[in-house]
Amino acid sequence: MLFIVVTLVPFSLVVTMYFMLPTGDDPVLEAEVIVGPRAWPNDKAQNARLVPCVTITNPTSDEWDNLNMAVNDMFFYYHPEPLEAGESMFVPLKFFHTKGNQNFPPESQPLTELTVYAQIPSGARAILKIDDPQQLQLRSAPTD
Repeated sequence: MLFIVVTLVPFSLVVTMYFMLPTGDDPVLEAEVIVGPRAWPNDKAQNARLVPCVTITNPTSDEWDNLNMAVNDMFFYYHPEPLEAGESMFVPLKFFHTKGNQNFPPESQPLTELTVYAQIPSGARAILKIDDPQQLQLRSAPTD
């Protein structure tokens, strides 16, 4: 009898908490995202060439840590350094890899979805998911 009480009471408490406690959605990441050609490695390099890139800008007053991006939920990129408030960074689409280390081929595969994850100062993971083809369409001219 004691065994039944010892196992059923904790189990029933966990089930009750699961159904009774409210679940919260992840916070939405306030980021500015542009997909378009950029000079790589930079505008001043003698051997620079235009490559399709994702440009992320942090418009908030907070620093973001653990910035991760996913293209089409298959290709991933991890930015190891914090993205400061007001700072921008750009990543060539060729830098996105699968877990099997295959590159994203922007010339033969359409960019249909982009997800950006970052850790905000509260410690929570904020997410921005863009699956609007108009926003993800490559721009024809470089943007700064």
